[in-house]
Amino acid sequence: MSRLHLTFACGDYDRTRALEDGSARPDGIDLTYLRLPVEETFFRMLRHREFDVAEMSLSTYVATLDGDTRPFVALPVFTSRMFRHGGIYINANAGISAPSDLRGKRIATTRGSIGHYLLLRVLEANHLKSVDVQISFLSPGDTKAAFDSGSIDAWSTWTPYVPTALAGGARIVADGANYFNYNAFDVANAQSVVTKRTLLADFLRRETAAYIWAKSHPSDYAQVLAKETEEALKESEERYRQLVELSPDAIIVHSEGKFTYLNPAAQKLWAASCAEDLIGTPVLDLVHPDYRDVVKKRLAQLEQFGQPGPLMEEKSIRLDGQVIYR
Repeated sequence: MSRLHLTFACGDYDRTRALEDGSARPDGIDLTYLRLPVEETFFRMLRHREFDVAEMSLSTYVATLDGDTRPFVALPVFTSRMFRHGGIYINANAGISAPSDLRGKRIATTRGSIGHYLLLRVLEANHLKSVDVQISFLSPGDTKAAFDSGSIDAWSTWTPYVPTALAGGARIVADGANYFNYNAFDVANAQSVVTKRTLLADFLRRETAAYIWAKSHPSDYAQVLAKETEEALKESEERYRQLVELSPDAIIVHSEGKFTYLNPAAQKLWAASCAEDLIGTPVLDLVHPDYRDVVKKRLAQLEQFGQPGPLMEEKSIRLDGQVIYR
């Protein structure tokens, strides 16, 4: 008897991992498990009905019921039933002690993600608007690299990236559990319910088995998840590093008034043979005396309020003594 094809689009969850890695195999089904970001899954399922089964949030599903046709059938499988979506985490030196302190800060999250939604809810609850903060939309891996370098002040994220943020010294300023509840479940394409009903029934049985396996083997699941998360983060960090290293613009990182990082363009700008020539050097040492008071005030403003001053031309002194404008 030939096996029938079934497509399933879902995020990376403990309760579905066994379906993805083949530990639980649906009878008579060639299952194509598509691990996709939730925003992509929702868009493709809602707009194009691309999958036989897909993860969907409760609010998204309810919205599809307000029409002449009902394209989806809710299935009694909850891919996300327990709140596990983290919160907004801050750098220790960002000068943030409460959500109201986020005004003017640089915050990164992933567009359309639960982190994006959480950020908007936190801002609203604290009488802030999105224009009151500087939002950058990045992948989780790129966000971690920016967070570690000090390029952003806060990270609105979710599991499994929460432990990564905490390991980097982050502190939580807004716990998502205080702002909303969350339920997500599977929906089946209405046509697939008719043409593949038996397969869907077996699929649900296998998905339940996968969930039970994950719950009863927490250590095994944790090891697999930790490995995959670490690999994804390393890949994104490497892309971010190459972007900074190959940038034609001078990029520096300083802490407590001293250089801690310079990309090759910055090294060339100040006539350094390598980054170590300047790391640990006070930033003001390379500022022309005519501009030191101005730069000192700008650094103090950045340290106190976390906000850079407006762009301005400055005179600097290179290591070879040449005076340059930048």
